[in-house]
Amino acid sequence: MKLRRMLGLLALGCGGAEAEAESVPVLDFETQPSCPAADATCLNAGTTTLDIDGVRVIHKPLPGHPLVSFRLAFDAPTGSGRQRWAETLALSMFDLGGPRGLAPSDWDAELVRLGASVAAGNGFDYGSIGATAPVVTWRELWDLVIQGIAQYRNYDFELENRRGVYDLGIQSELDDPDSAASIDAWSRLFQGHTYNYQREYLDALAALSSVDIDAAWGALSAGDRWLVSVVGDVGVDEITAAIQEARGWVARTGPGLVFQPDLRVVPPAPPPVRVLDYPEAPTWYIVGYFEGPGGNSPDFAPLELGLTVLDQRLFDEVRDARGLAYTTGAGLAFYRQSYGRVWITSESPLDALAVSRQILTDLKTTGPTEAELEAARSALVTRLLASNDTPSSIALTLADWELTAGAREALDHYLAALDQATPSDVAGVLAGYLRDVRIAAAGGGSPLAESELETWFVSP
Repeated sequence: MKLRRMLGLLALGCGGAEAEAESVPVLDFETQPSCPAADATCLNAGTTTLDIDGVRVIHKPLPGHPLVSFRLAFDAPTGSGRQRWAETLALSMFDLGGPRGLAPSDWDAELVRLGASVAAGNGFDYGSIGATAPVVTWRELWDLVIQGIAQYRNYDFELENRRGVYDLGIQSELDDPDSAASIDAWSRLFQGHTYNYQREYLDALAALSSVDIDAAWGALSAGDRWLVSVVGDVGVDEITAAIQEARGWVARTGPGLVFQPDLRVVPPAPPPVRVLDYPEAPTWYIVGYFEGPGGNSPDFAPLELGLTVLDQRLFDEVRDARGLAYTTGAGLAFYRQSYGRVWITSESPLDALAVSRQILTDLKTTGPTEAELEAARSALVTRLLASNDTPSSIALTLADWELTAGAREALDHYLAALDQATPSDVAGVLAGYLRDVRIAAAGGGSPLAESELETWFVSP
């Protein structure tokens, strides 16, 4: 069954079956614009990308829907680890209580009055503030969020609190073997990359001051890194007015200080394999990380299909059929620099590694069966559509693909690539990307040598 037919059968707002001309309204609203099954997904149907006073805006109208969601995203800075830390703490302070003119309890009361929710945070590729409210109060909520940016919170006691939370989290990452293995392998894969700033610039966190938070909000409010996605029953004129007024308001805060680049000493290349000894643990936690393609790459869809099949084969053979592992898995994370992950938790690591290595070799050689490929395709599409059935989730997804893959239309290209991928395509990308893998094992019980891990991704 091809992807277009499958989407029709799912009946999740993306059109009827391939042989039928009629289509199903988005989100089951009678007044929604509809899209034919051939469009692969309704996420982009009726969506436009606008430029309003230099701000990129993604607008998806949902006539008749009672809620409006918007996401104000701040593209990642090109500056220093100190700037990234400062912006992380600044957005974390916003998440605690909105503008400085309101006590946290008053901020909560305002959100209750508006029937709204707001959340803020910083990620690898961008930071964001996401908000949802009824149609009748969405503009008040937007103004409240903009007020929080223009009149940001910056109190020393909150800085110390947030600093302590992040520092404790990083310091405790190696407390148990499961997280230790994952963090160790992932950090070695991204050594020197901006994704690893929290660990490589931990000293910058300790040195941050309120002046740095001022500078962070100056950079966040400047607008040159903004992307706004708006989903709901709201027109272009309303959005234009909201953006224009917001730009005038936050521009008065000024750009503030500029962060200087970090002075960086390039560390030696990390080893590809590391064994971390946790002698009291009876189980070994083994994980491998490798770089993947960008979301706009034609390799992304077949690689995700391959890892989905690998995930199922590991579960069926290593865990269920042979009982060699407590947990197994494989998957692909969607970022500008995507990465794959394969893991095994076992008390018999050598046996589990041998079987999983053979499974990997078979997939890299002949690829999945047609039945496995169809099942993986169905699972990925169902997961995508089922997780995008609200204005909030759609606003997030559209902004995420625009920033992460370079254009929201890359989402449609991804779905088309899922539909077109063949077993040989999947075998080829698995063989191409599962080469330079960072592996870590943490645990105890039977001894495990690094040499025994080095052959995990090597064909026998």
